[in-house]
Amino acid sequence: MTIEYNRQAYTKVFDDLDKFRDFCRFEGKVFNEADMYKNTSDVWQQYQRFLKRGPGGRKFNRNNNGNRNNNYSGNRNNNYNSDNNNNHRRYQK
Repeated sequence: MTIEYNRQAYTKVFDDLDKFRDFCRFEGKVFNEADMYKNTSDVWQQYQRFLKRGPGGRKFNRNNNGNRNNNYSGNRNNNYNSDNNNNHRRYQK
């Protein structure tokens, strides 16, 4: 009876452990190896949400930031002064 060594499984576990440790270190969470792969652990759930967000990290509300370059529009988009702009012609000859 021989025990087969599954290198991919061991590599995956230790890679996941390193990534989870880095997450805890950079986010200021308490690192505990026993929390890895435990769905009832709050830190593991936060790590899973972090992974789903992708490389960008935190999600921002794009509805608030979508018009950040157009905060000041002045009178460019308002047509209420269009009649007043044509009144200067009556003073011309």
